[in-house]
Amino acid sequence: VVIPNLEELELRSIEIKMIWHISTTAHCIMNLIELTIEGCDNLELLFSYSMARGLKKLRRLKIKNCKNIREIIATENVEDMENSISFPKLTFLELKDLQNLVKFYSRNCMIEFPSEMQLAIENCSKLEVPIVTSTSMDAIAD
Repeated sequence: VVIPNLEELELRSIEIKMIWHISTTAHCIMNLIELTIEGCDNLELLFSYSMARGLKKLRRLKIKNCKNIREIIATENVEDMENSISFPKLTFLELKDLQNLVKFYSRNCMIEFPSEMQLAIENCSKLEVPIVTSTSMDAIAD
């Protein structure tokens, strides 16, 4: 299903393992501005790598109370992976009560966020990879 005009999507308490098929391409949701996922306990991952690369307009991402989610972005093929994924418009990211979240992204790909993004992480005790903005990455490199 292609929904190119979809700007906001909110899913609550839906018993699904994945929202989009792994082969879904980014153009299907390229105009998505706000995504809220809450209480989807069977959900294991949110985006494929290729979908995440196409979310250039995403401003708000909230993921809460999803017991089985292990990663937000997964790679399909290592060969397809570039060095970074950019979310240039993202102003708010909330990860809350995600007890099994281990990684925001797979592999060693750098995720670039705007420097003025609000970040809220609460009760994500297994999260291994720190989430940083591109600005703070520059500061770490210095």
